[in-house]
Amino acid sequence: MSSVSGVITIGYDFENKNVILTQPREVSLNPIETRAIEIILNFFPPSEVSKIHLEKLSDNYTSAFYGENNDFLRFKFTDRTKWLSIRLSAEDMKENLSNPLFSAQSNKKQLHWKAKISDLSELDNFKTFILNACDI
Repeated sequence: MSSVSGVITIGYDFENKNVILTQPREVSLNPIETRAIEIILNFFPPSEVSKIHLEKLSDNYTSAFYGENNDFLRFKFTDRTKWLSIRLSAEDMKENLSNPLFSAQSNKKQLHWKAKISDLSELDNFKTFILNACDI
């Protein structure tokens, strides 16, 4: 789970009419992120853990995918900042517009909702949202 190889993402820039090829960088987690992923993986039934993989598509965060295309979670955990962004289900979006857990998310019409935490123990507050994002 610590590296990705042989993956190329193909996109199309409609404005400039160019095909965009990107090759994700190697996933390198710091000790805090490693611990966070251990906590998050324990939310899942053992039979589902093998369906999860990590990709580094941005300098700003690491993405967790369930299956091939469901980037259900993006995160950055360091000594200075701790945040996660969950691809909420439609039902969770409707029911949590005023939930203080997602106060860091200003645009509640986006698919991914950001939450800031101060300690990894707070990840348990997001277990249901993470599992719902994967239809589990």
